[in-house]
Amino acid sequence: MKHVRGFWAGWFGLTMVVACAAPGEEVAERETRSEHALTTCVHAICASGGPLVASCDPCASRVCALDPYCCSTAWDATCVGEVASICGQSCTAPPPGPSTCTHPVCATGAPLVSGCATCATQICGVDPYCCTTAWDATCVGEVASICQETCN
Repeated sequence: MKHVRGFWAGWFGLTMVVACAAPGEEVAERETRSEHALTTCVHAICASGGPLVASCDPCASRVCALDPYCCSTAWDATCVGEVASICGQSCTAPPPGPSTCTHPVCATGAPLVSGCATCATQICGVDPYCCTTAWDATCVGEVASICQETCN
């Protein structure tokens, strides 16, 4: 088995990555994936959800400095609104256009470029591995869990 990856969003907004490798397999991939998980938000800053860790995103840090509720209790609609008012970033999605990805999000392959499709952008925001190393079976599985799209 090349790798197994799992994410867990806990009560405090922490993320844990589990990676397994066959005996003798390089561990650099596992270490890199763990580093990404520690600096990636458990959900997008433009989506409501559990509290975010301020260090997961520069904007989250700015929002939490002015509104600690967002990182201690919940990242609610007010926090999402503060992404625009505090960070100057828009959370309004542009209308979906044609995909410019090198392969469909439902197929494994080379890493996809964030922005080539709406779903790829969402997944890359949560799991940077998919856009820096490879679009593997885990990334394809995240199409359903993150984008709420079905792969056939």
